[in-house]
Amino acid sequence: MVELGAFGLGGTNVSVGIVDSKTGEVSNFKRTTLKDFSDYEDCINRFIKTNIPSGYPLGGCIAGAINDNELIANNIANSPFSQGFDFGKHLSRDYNRFTITGDVRGEGQAATLWLPEFKNRLVLTSTFSSGYNVDLVKDGIPILPNPIEAGHGPAPKIPDEFKGYLEMECACLSREGKHESHLEAYVSANASANMAKRFFLENGFDSFKKNNLVLNALENYNSKQENPKLQIEDLINPPYRDLVFQYITGEMVYTELKKFPNQEPPKSIRSVQEHAITEAFIDMSSHYNPDTILVKGSLAEDADNWNILFEPAIKRAYERGLKNYNEKLLITRLDNNRLSVMGGAADWLRKNPN
Repeated sequence: MVELGAFGLGGTNVSVGIVDSKTGEVSNFKRTTLKDFSDYEDCINRFIKTNIPSGYPLGGCIAGAINDNELIANNIANSPFSQGFDFGKHLSRDYNRFTITGDVRGEGQAATLWLPEFKNRLVLTSTFSSGYNVDLVKDGIPILPNPIEAGHGPAPKIPDEFKGYLEMECACLSREGKHESHLEAYVSANASANMAKRFFLENGFDSFKKNNLVLNALENYNSKQENPKLQIEDLINPPYRDLVFQYITGEMVYTELKKFPNQEPPKSIRSVQEHAITEAFIDMSSHYNPDTILVKGSLAEDADNWNILFEPAIKRAYERGLKNYNEKLLITRLDNNRLSVMGGAADWLRKNPN
């Protein structure tokens, strides 16, 4: 086997490429946003099938709850489309032994199979993206029966000054029917955006009428509408306000923080997320004792975000005794947006050894 097709699919982006099975090198790599498509079937027909020749081996690396035997994604994390999709139905007939796996599992397999710095190490892959999950891999082989939805762990302890207006809940419901407060609600890229919205809702119109986050969200909203356009004063009306707030993203929060380090709410959001990510690293180390924690996802891919958010969290975790679990522990990131495509290929190779 020399070449195989692969794709990576998250809650925001989709990537495709042709992978060299010996080296993991990716050619014909392309990446775009899911917003370019009306649904998954449209994405498959106009992007995956267009870029990967029919008859190729094909592996998919998908963020979410994956049934890799049935080739179904039961839940794709924070997707803009309806949940539950039968990828096998749409791809198995056109490709050779089509397979799928979850993103953290596939990416961990790829890193430990092809990247020298991760070989012969027990690697915990963690994704800080639309959601937050982890998996444990060594030499291309998963160690755990299934990836762990680590984001459903207990919420972190946040500083007292942020309690109330930056205490978050996730979509999970308790047995009593109440929303739970879990780690994912603080450490994901979506959490950044949700905390900004919470801040503005708690503090009212005066807190956002001149705030760049909301003004930029309003501009993005208006760019997709026909006349008449909304004005900032229209956001006093809750239905209009809520429509515009949907256009606030985690990327926007950290873009504003880089421009204006003392502006609220990005300044407070960074502080809360630093504390939460510290808790996440300590939780990973105490539970799994890895040699390496490989950090992935949209929140960590940006080098500036790594410097202003993850580096302080790592330092804080070490100060709290992180290396007591493993004195050789390394926490690192990969500036490699092709890893999800490589993950689809690595998983295909594991499932098809001959």
